[in-house]
Amino acid sequence: MEPYTVCGAPNYTTEQYQNMIIGDSSKKANVLIAGDSYTIHLLGFVQKVAKHEGWSAKFSGIHGSPFLLDYVLPKFHADKDIKKMVSSRNSQLISQLRDYKTVILSSNWSEYMDDTPTFMTEIDRTLDYLTSHGHHTIMVFSAPNLETSRLPETFARLQGFSLPVHFTEQEIKGKAYHEDIAIRKHLMQHIKTKFPKVVCIDLLPLVPKDIMVEGKSVMRDNYHFSFFGAQYVADQFIQRGYHLIAS
Repeated sequence: MEPYTVCGAPNYTTEQYQNMIIGDSSKKANVLIAGDSYTIHLLGFVQKVAKHEGWSAKFSGIHGSPFLLDYVLPKFHADKDIKKMVSSRNSQLISQLRDYKTVILSSNWSEYMDDTPTFMTEIDRTLDYLTSHGHHTIMVFSAPNLETSRLPETFARLQGFSLPVHFTEQEIKGKAYHEDIAIRKHLMQHIKTKFPKVVCIDLLPLVPKDIMVEGKSVMRDNYHFSFFGAQYVADQFIQRGYHLIAS
């Protein structure tokens, strides 16, 4: 079940996700991909896309911690260990920014905007810094916020039988889903207006409406792609002729 249950990839440790080089190993890493678990769960996606497009990247994800310059979420201020880890990661990446022509930010934007009143200000501050210093900047919007997990059906399918289960679209996409979509649309419009050079990439149209592919879920839970799902989205991205980083 690992390809269908892990956030990231099988056999990787949490520490490895903070400091990886992915993509075309023959190329110097001139792309930075950084954020929280919404970076980690895209590992299978960016591995495939980077190799297909022919670039290499520094990859850094920490669960629950977006990469926005020197910003640490207020909820971590009381936990010295987590605050130190996040601050150290962010400081290291900031000191290396000159090495990266392109910066890709991927996080659970909707959650933070909903919980942290100053979060939009921090996004603006980061995007202003990156664009003013000449970085091609991309913001990725990925997994939806769903009501239903379909891992039991996936397990059954892998065992060679199917469960007689049918979910309506409303049962899959409830209140949380529609709230998430509204926030991401608002943020994307804000970025388009204030930072026209920043590219917003929305992967949601590549996700099957019932979140299943050949009887297997592309989601590991209600919020994250599985490794299987991230690779499936990469295949769709490539087949449709999209580009994460144009050559």
